[in-house]
Amino acid sequence: MANKNLNELRTQIDECDRAIAEAFAKRMAISGEIAKYKVENNISLLDLNREEELISNISKLVPDVANEIPTLYSTILSLSRNKQERDYGLDGGNDMSTEFLKKLPIPMEVKSKYHLSATATAKKAENDKEIADVITGASKKKILVIGPCSADRADAVKEYCGRLADIQKQVKDQLILIARVYTAKPRTNGDGYKGLIHQPDRINNDIFSGIYAARKLDADIIEEFGIPVADELLYTSNYRFFSDLLSYVAVGARSSEDQEHRFVASGIKVPVGMKNTSGGDMATAINSVYAAQNPHDFIYRNWEVSTKGNPLCHTILRGYTNEGKSYPNYDRDSILKLCHLYEEKGLPNPGFVVDTNHANSNKNYAMQPDIC
Repeated sequence: MANKNLNELRTQIDECDRAIAEAFAKRMAISGEIAKYKVENNISLLDLNREEELISNISKLVPDVANEIPTLYSTILSLSRNKQERDYGLDGGNDMSTEFLKKLPIPMEVKSKYHLSATATAKKAENDKEIADVITGASKKKILVIGPCSADRADAVKEYCGRLADIQKQVKDQLILIARVYTAKPRTNGDGYKGLIHQPDRINNDIFSGIYAARKLDADIIEEFGIPVADELLYTSNYRFFSDLLSYVAVGARSSEDQEHRFVASGIKVPVGMKNTSGGDMATAINSVYAAQNPHDFIYRNWEVSTKGNPLCHTILRGYTNEGKSYPNYDRDSILKLCHLYEEKGLPNPGFVVDTNHANSNKNYAMQPDIC
């Protein structure tokens, strides 16, 4: 009898969903007609007063779900505006010298295409717990984020990760190896190859395809080898495409001073490493950690959001440059200074990661084993 009742309820839900889908399609079609009229008559597409009035009126019609109506209709209105922009090539004005080329998929679409199996999801959760225990001091192991400068060829990256997985078995009592799979590459002056997300074929710009390619690579690594994956938070809006796959996130020297990077890091559940600036100011690095460990309200991906703070955020010492020369900052005095700054701020989990590349090794890979 219970199964029969459940089936009956599901049938009712299916009928509701069909009615909602049909009504939504009809609404989108009418919205398109309205947009066409507005464009032809030089009327602004966006009318915030009309939208606020609509949400208020609908909320009054269904008091039982009045609290949910603003979220529902904000999404519906956003989808409607997005379609209007796609259909008419508009972004609400012409006050930018920017051409809007292609609407990107939403995170849910990308995640649904390449998702982890139940086994891989459980393994990822296990990896995350082990890494968090290192950051908090509950584990005496060390983490090693290791891999090439950028992940530009899926086959080569997967071969490398297969070797890492074999080594991980040998060092499991001392080290946690995290595959460095950086899919977006920062450029000093903007020129050159910008990573798998930008140029999935290493030549042509195709960010739409690049997002899917990067997600597939991360998912394949976890699925096939069971090792954790790290990436750089170069573009904050990209994180939602990979938020269920990454076990470690780094914020680069150029980005760690940026408020949006700090605030987004405060809403990430896995460890986030904040690099010191290229000039070597450790106080700025500690300010980045302080900001990321605390809660914030801000704008993210067209939403007003609130974060809880990320206690797993920490510093990455990457050395520094001065007048074109590179200097290390993993020495005893630098580390003592960093510890003092942590203590002054009263921050939890006062740890750090040493970047064995960049200014610490003057980009000489042969020095990296000695630094470790």
